[in-house]
Amino acid sequence: MNKVIRVFSLYLTFVIVLIFKILVFNNIVNINNNLINFISLLGVAFILLFILSLFGTQNFIKYSIVFNLLISFILIVNILNYTYFKDLVSIFNLRSIKYIDDVSESINRNFSINFMLVFVVDILYVIIIRFVFNKIKKDILNLKYMDILTKLSVLALAGVISVTSTVAYAKMKNSTVFNQFYNKHMIASSTNILMYHYLDLKRYIKNISSIYSTNEIKEANDSLKYYNEKDWLYGKYYGKNLLLLQLESFQGFVIGKKINGIEITPNLNKLAKEYYEVPNLYIQTSIGGTSDAEFVVNNGLLSIPDIPVYYTNNKFNNSLPRLFKDLGYKTFVMHPNDESFWNRGIVYRNIGIDRFYNKNDYKIDEKILLGLSDESFLKQSIEYIKLMPKPFYNMVITMSTHYPFRDKKFENELNVGELEGTLMGDYLKSIHYLDRQIGMFIDSLEKEGILKDTVIIIYGDHHGIPYNFRDELSKFLNIKIEDDYDWYNQFKVWGFVMLPDKAVTGKTEGIYGQADIYATVLHLFGINKPTTEISKSVFRKKDYVYLPQGIFKEKNRVYLMFTNKYKDYDLNELRRIDKRIEDKINKILKNNNIIVKYINR
Repeated sequence: MNKVIRVFSLYLTFVIVLIFKILVFNNIVNINNNLINFISLLGVAFILLFILSLFGTQNFIKYSIVFNLLISFILIVNILNYTYFKDLVSIFNLRSIKYIDDVSESINRNFSINFMLVFVVDILYVIIIRFVFNKIKKDILNLKYMDILTKLSVLALAGVISVTSTVAYAKMKNSTVFNQFYNKHMIASSTNILMYHYLDLKRYIKNISSIYSTNEIKEANDSLKYYNEKDWLYGKYYGKNLLLLQLESFQGFVIGKKINGIEITPNLNKLAKEYYEVPNLYIQTSIGGTSDAEFVVNNGLLSIPDIPVYYTNNKFNNSLPRLFKDLGYKTFVMHPNDESFWNRGIVYRNIGIDRFYNKNDYKIDEKILLGLSDESFLKQSIEYIKLMPKPFYNMVITMSTHYPFRDKKFENELNVGELEGTLMGDYLKSIHYLDRQIGMFIDSLEKEGILKDTVIIIYGDHHGIPYNFRDELSKFLNIKIEDDYDWYNQFKVWGFVMLPDKAVTGKTEGIYGQADIYATVLHLFGINKPTTEISKSVFRKKDYVYLPQGIFKEKNRVYLMFTNKYKDYDLNELRRIDKRIEDKINKILKNNNIIVKYINR
């Protein structure tokens, strides 16, 4: 009996180390280490133990070491992704790994002792398992291999029962938890991180082999039925230039705010008073970040969770550049990054961009974080814009305010007082810098006589403050951000529509998303193309917005489809989502994804 226990200590070392490592991971990404999660994890560990033991004891040691390193790599990638995007990694977005060098500064800031702990456990595992093996060599030789497998198979059976039971329990608590991968974190919390990746793999295999039915595609196509009302604004700016100014990591909570008596965004505050302000403009991007924002604005559709939409075969037949080309406009994009990043060089040609001014077109005379500073970029861009044939469509994309926001050029930008050295302090400095460059850019457009003939729309691309720094955001805004409902309630980037004749000014209190910019442009330039319910002109009353993560926001309510509940901020309570509303939201999101994948490509 003692001999059996000693031999099994070799195998149980693998189970203990694997579970310990994942419990550490759970703590880092805020997965609750409850009993259900532990039982599910233990079950998966037993199943993996049995599979690895099939290769013999010597190979078990070798393969278990390799397997542990693989698991560690997966955990680290998940931690990095969760730290910034507040989500776990999916097979669907692994293609984005190739861009990791471009955000290395972000990774450096997120790297912590917790990450190292994951690999330290692996080193200890190698030492311990070698030590244990040397101690029990004789015992292994004296035991029949089939006897070992028989006993391990009992553990594997117990593992299968544990996993199936916890999955059934999760479905009992939330019947749709595994139907929609809107919140991967919720799935991992309901089972465990390894089970989540198994389910994600199944979903991936099913997705690449599945085809939507003819009826589903027709239903999605039929959802493109909303046209702009032909009022006095409709087509008023036909023949004028369009300039879309997309701001990196810009969140609207800074508008109108002061720190130590100094305005954070004095130039944008001035524009808000002079032009048309859209304060409740919500983020509708996914893993593609900046490129997703470009897509959402140019197409009036949501990005797809897990998948950057800028893959090379996409044409986006009804994108704004194509529609403006049909009107005889010349179309441009200006962004001082590599042409290959997010496949922009290829995708821009596909969607009708005549010229992409990229890194190769600019003199890199001043660098901030990822590349050319916004100051130099916008100054050089003015020279190009002066020479552009009129009328033009032009999207200008800034870059300096990229996470982690810390750069020597920002050090003396703004006195942030007690926020000095914090991420929030760094963010406010970078935004103050960006605001100065916007002021310079707008002044230059006016000086060159371009402003009077140009509709300008300014908006942020995605959130700046990561989820794991939400306490700093909460403190700065003096509001509670205690859960996902509160987080997504603040998921806003702000927007400004600058009409050259200032025909409409002031502020709208409606609720909009980045996709509404598309319908707004169609409205102002008189382009008669239909949109889905997702995209409406910001000059029309609207009090709701859809987010690709399976979130619906209306008035003082936030609906999270992955919890089956919504938070009513008037009553300050959670309530279950009515089935009728749930079905409608799911259908709209499904139709959006079908249009992106099959109709608008």
